[in-house]
Amino acid sequence: MSTMPAASAEAFTEAPSASAGVLTCGYHETVEESFYNHCTSDGSSVWIRVEMHHGIKGKDVCAHPGENRLGYTAWVAYAWYKGTLC
Repeated sequence: MSTMPAASAEAFTEAPSASAGVLTCGYHETVEESFYNHCTSDGSSVWIRVEMHHGIKGKDVCAHPGENRLGYTAWVAYAWYKGTLC
């Protein structure tokens, strides 16, 4: 069982639910694709860590404001905010 690294409270701030027509901030996925929705009021970009399935090495990605496509859900396991701007 893997554990997720600690993250700041900002990484877990929730927006209204997707059922209300607004995406949740942070990681989310559909049946086919994975995304990271970076919610910001200042236009900043942040570093996120993208963890992968199938023994593929994870990678750091600069997430820009709004929805960022990360790849196919079959390959992407999760993504988390690293706590720094890029």
